Amino acid sequence: MPSVAELRVRTQPDSIFLRNSGEHWAGRLYMRRLSPYLTRLLIPTRLTPNGVTWLMIGVGLAAAAVLTLPGWWPPLLVVLLIQCQLLLDCSDGELARWRGVSSPAGIYLDRMAHNLTEAALPVALAIRADGGWDSIGG
Repeated sequence: MPSVAELRVRTQPDSIFLRNSGEHWAGRLYMRRLSPYLTRLLIPTRLTPNGVTWLMIGVGLAAAAVLTLPGWWPPLLVVLLIQCQLLLDCSDGELARWRGVSSPAGIYLDRMAHNLTEAALPVALAIRADGGWDSIGG
């Protein structure tokens, strides 16, 4: 099992932090400090980097679904879910770099995951702002 320091060297090259379009601000600010701990737990599993990306999609869509619910607690849960989504987003690439696997399909899946989940959140916010599911169509 690699150490967190070994993971950082191999899975977080400077090019990750230097690219303008590929890194979320939260990744630069704090998530890349946390992600090697999750990646380290994922290494001995059979979960693929694409599998981690699918988990990220599920968590992001769950955040959007929760946001449509009434009450004070859904936005708090959404904040936690989005943090989990960002963590998974960092770890999928780290796992791919550690295992030395990369594919156009994986890159496409990652980009589509961002597009899908980032589009779902404003839609969910609009549903919530309009009064929730009961107000749709009426």
